[in-house]
Amino acid sequence: MDYTVIRSRRKTIAVEITKEGGVLVRAPLKLARREVLAFVHQNRGWIARKLSQARVLQEERAPRRFREGEPFPFLGEQHCLRYVAGGEDLRKENGEFLLGADLSSRAGDLFRTWYRARAREILEDRVAQFALRMGLTCRSVRITDAKERWGSCNAAGSLNFAWRLVMAPPPVIDYVIVHELSHLVEMNHSRRFWGRVGRIIPDYAARRKWLRENEHLLSL
Repeated sequence: MDYTVIRSRRKTIAVEITKEGGVLVRAPLKLARREVLAFVHQNRGWIARKLSQARVLQEERAPRRFREGEPFPFLGEQHCLRYVAGGEDLRKENGEFLLGADLSSRAGDLFRTWYRARAREILEDRVAQFALRMGLTCRSVRITDAKERWGSCNAAGSLNFAWRLVMAPPPVIDYVIVHELSHLVEMNHSRRFWGRVGRIIPDYAARRKWLRENEHLLSL
């Protein structure tokens, strides 16, 4: 097993798996090499499991290739891409994304356009429903290309949402919507803010956790 030893003034030895799938062993300056080897040997099972998990994450984070059979998420479900003859525009049908083979070179742009259109339809409708339920007024809903934020709210009462959000399961989408609507009243993340979110989405913590753990899957 290949690994890199990094020595410092620390008092204990520890192992770390990098996002790239490397193994770092952090050891005290004067710890004998045989003790480092023994530590790695004792933890070889844990290291192997973590390396396997890192490889899976790397594959999941790999750029989209828009190949036949490649899965794309929509509302929490995976739909595989299938190319059909001719120049048919992208559509979802019977659990598949269908796209004319003549348009394969434009697949990325066509998918983004499709997702943005669905995002506007779904999010505008869900925002209106939750705003009514919460007794709030949202001035407008804007769909963005944001990569770092799922949603935002400004003082003018407008909400912004990343189109990528419609890749997530509906309960997660609803959590983000309620989160941003709650900011119309509480422009912070205080206890009162989370209390307001919790009254509408009691299990918001579980939905937020899902989003944090799976956000790398929701992209093109």
